[in-house]
Amino acid sequence: MTEIKDLEPPPHIHTREDETFLLLDGEMEFSVKNETYHAVAGDTMFLPRNIEHSFKVLTARAEVLILLTPGGFEEFFIEMSEPAPEMKQAPLPAGPPDIAHLVATAARYGVKFPENKQVRQP
Repeated sequence: MTEIKDLEPPPHIHTREDETFLLLDGEMEFSVKNETYHAVAGDTMFLPRNIEHSFKVLTARAEVLILLTPGGFEEFFIEMSEPAPEMKQAPLPAGPPDIAHLVATAARYGVKFPENKQVRQP
């Protein structure tokens, strides 16, 4: 998966799955509770369920392999996607995601966004 600078999700909590990020290229910063971790290509970051976290891409983009366990959250990505109009690499997003849509969709998959942040629950 390609993560793009300035298109990261707001701080959130997964209630159903753990996330493991394997950074293949680029640099990222992970915020977990009150700690910040800097990651470079080759680093792995484990984010257990029920812990508030966020991440920021520090380079223009980062290539990341993300493992979500147990399975099921892949349906969130399918629901948030649009079918490709043709069989070729889709263009990068033109701007930030629709946060209200992201929050509403993520809630169906057990993801919470703390109310004291910039995002309101649906």
